[in-house]
Amino acid sequence: MPDDLKCIKTHCARMDHGGCDVLVGVRDNKIVKIKGDPGGYLNKEYICTKAIASPDRLTHPDRLKYTLKRSGKRGQGKLKKISWDEALDEIAENFLNIKEKYGAKSVAFGVGMPKGLEHFILIRLANIFGSPNIIASQDVCAMLPVK
Repeated sequence: MPDDLKCIKTHCARMDHGGCDVLVGVRDNKIVKIKGDPGGYLNKEYICTKAIASPDRLTHPDRLKYTLKRSGKRGQGKLKKISWDEALDEIAENFLNIKEKYGAKSVAFGVGMPKGLEHFILIRLANIFGSPNIIASQDVCAMLPVK
């Protein structure tokens, strides 16, 4: 890590399994470099390209920072900001309409990589909704030897 960066030892969290040890270079309170920790138990200094690209996920100008709702016809790309309460109310209403029209089993609840409590919350939500359809994947980090 260059001398002008503050080096923080941490781990790659919320990407896949969250177990790869990384060294994060910080300048002016911004992440500018990520590399695998040579002492990493699971990854032995290697990290995947998603970990390397993760700082851009935080700072990319196109990153969504608020809830949006389509305001034109599908495909027009017209969106408007709405509050979280409005978004959740609309989602709940749509779920209930689908349940009434097609039945609870017509809905599947999915999560990319269950990492903790969110998986159990999803199971509980599906159970309360009345759907047995829960979908989850496994690790997809596709670790490539990048140093």
